[in-house]
Amino acid sequence: MTVGAERPPRDVDGISYPPPPWRLVGTVHVSLWQVATDAVPRGHLGVELEPLSVAGRTPVVTAFAAYGPAGDLAYGELLVAVRARGRGRSFTHVPLIWVDHSSSVAGARALWRIPKEMAAIRFGEGRAGSAEATGIDGAPLAGLRFAPGPALPGRWPLRTRIAQGPLAAGDPSLTVTPVRASARVRLGRADWTIPREGPLGFLADARPLASVRLDDVALAFG
Repeated sequence: MTVGAERPPRDVDGISYPPPPWRLVGTVHVSLWQVATDAVPRGHLGVELEPLSVAGRTPVVTAFAAYGPAGDLAYGELLVAVRARGRGRSFTHVPLIWVDHSSSVAGARALWRIPKEMAAIRFGEGRAGSAEATGIDGAPLAGLRFAPGPALPGRWPLRTRIAQGPLAAGDPSLTVTPVRASARVRLGRADWTIPREGPLGFLADARPLASVRLDDVALAFG
């Protein structure tokens, strides 16, 4: 370590993670769904958030991300995000998320209250066309096969705010984190395999409304 350099932050178990903002680069497969609002996971909404509901249904996004070594951390990720309302505005909320890197778990929980858990995540050829995730208990979480279609021209920006309630009971406050990204967008068709008995089982009988692959993603989180 360089003399005088700051040590990276660590969680209560001594696991280090990068200071914010995290700058990540990679490829992300994203699918958009509409789900009955009463089926949306609510474990980390807290008292200030409610799922955004239109005619009893809520927009839900699932994604497999492969972040590479050019960023602050390299890891695989499976997540579920929903639109939620609180404080008179709408946010993105992450109720379920798994990664294959302990520093990603530690940092996301400590900095932003994002409830990351460990999983085994595998990507197919080029870490782009297929993916699957398995929990630490060996149970399958989800699988994806993506058939690419046409690419849209240019790079597309994305800005959102992630709002997370407490990870444990007894703390009613809300943590809001800005996220900025840009990527090249390729349309396509995603076939998801989701066990009905798993944590994503509320999607097992549904089909995504639309799917894209985000290439050359440059993301700043925090």
